[in-house]
Amino acid sequence: RRLQEKCLEIFLMQEKGQYFSFNLYFVGNYFNGVQSDKIEEFEKKLKHKKMHKGVSIKFLQLDDLVEKIIDRSLSVDVKIKSIADNFFEKNEGGNKALIIELYAKDIVRMVSDSEFLRKNTQATLTQIRESSIEEGVFEENVRIYLHQRTNVNKSIKKTAMDDVESSNFFFYNNGITIICDSIQYQGKKDVSIVLKNIQIVNGGQTIHSLKEALEQNDNIENVSVLCKIYQTDSKKLKARISEFTNNQNPVKGRDIRSIDEVQIKLENEFKILGYYYERKKNQYKNHPKRKRLDSEKIGQILLAYKGKPAEVRNNKGLVFDLEYENIFSSEINAKDILKIYKLYLFIEEKKIDLEEYYFFLKYATYYILYFYSLAAERGVCNIEDRISVEKNYNEALEIMKDIVEKERKKQSERFLESVLFKGKMLQVELLNYMAKKY
Repeated sequence: RRLQEKCLEIFLMQEKGQYFSFNLYFVGNYFNGVQSDKIEEFEKKLKHKKMHKGVSIKFLQLDDLVEKIIDRSLSVDVKIKSIADNFFEKNEGGNKALIIELYAKDIVRMVSDSEFLRKNTQATLTQIRESSIEEGVFEENVRIYLHQRTNVNKSIKKTAMDDVESSNFFFYNNGITIICDSIQYQGKKDVSIVLKNIQIVNGGQTIHSLKEALEQNDNIENVSVLCKIYQTDSKKLKARISEFTNNQNPVKGRDIRSIDEVQIKLENEFKILGYYYERKKNQYKNHPKRKRLDSEKIGQILLAYKGKPAEVRNNKGLVFDLEYENIFSSEINAKDILKIYKLYLFIEEKKIDLEEYYFFLKYATYYILYFYSLAAERGVCNIEDRISVEKNYNEALEIMKDIVEKERKKQSERFLESVLFKGKMLQVELLNYMAKKY
């Protein structure tokens, strides 16, 4: 059902003039190709269904993937210098590993697009600042850098530029992972190290963020970073290092925020009210389910009530990311949250009772919450009064039913409730209705 809805969403967008090209990949963890008769059979089915236009079919086997990850024409050689004797070496099976501490400015310098700078350990901050990054050194990094669009990148940059926190950067950051063909050095203190044909397989976000910080602030000069360097001529080992260093379980925004003062305050306040607020998932799993409040679900409910039902329905990750301060301000308290949460439970109960007659209720909970917030804002609903809540629910139901029916007639067989409740149109209609009536 869900896959069908997604396909129909794409088809509807195409009918509205938004055309797409599709690369259809068949990926297998084997070395033998797909049988030719199977390929022909699949292509015939696409043509029969008139779905072949704009579709490019590609088949990737294990050897294709290895070659795609490993092969490259660019060879970047660099010279770096360790900090004091913060230096650890390991040799095993013809492979070598170095664990060292490097200044952030040297991390940025070694990925410069200037060969002169990459080999000049005496380069100035100004020279490094004015150079650009050689993006080819990240070809084997399976992550893609997003220019300061994520909170992670912004946080890295902010920490590096902070007068106080920049000295703790080493302790906060996971470090940089490099693979190379050759490591050459002598000594054990302030060691000059020559690396041949490097690739950054983990730490791309850190490096790009540090480069941007360096362009705006001189504090980065004293920032240091943990650096792990691996020398091997094994393509398989290189691919494995790249895979495993990028495939560890990430620390989710919720886990990071779980120690926030506001979250701890809410947990304590809810306990006084007889509820268990779970800052972390399943924190109170041994307590009655009806008394447990999941922080992520609470965040979704509050964000919808605060005017973003479409956003929270499409991306619950916003709760502990871009919308966190908006939802969990210092003024928030458990009593106010509990009022809205009980409203949410009421809407969910109604959904169970009425979904058989109004299928769209499956998708409508957050929009009904938004309707209640509009009504409460205008003084026409008391969310603590059952009669007032019932009255406003019936009003919201009738409005949404009218909107759904209007769109159903307009779109005919192309209509999908799931599509309507993902967009902003319904939210705008509710706002316009309330603005006209009150």
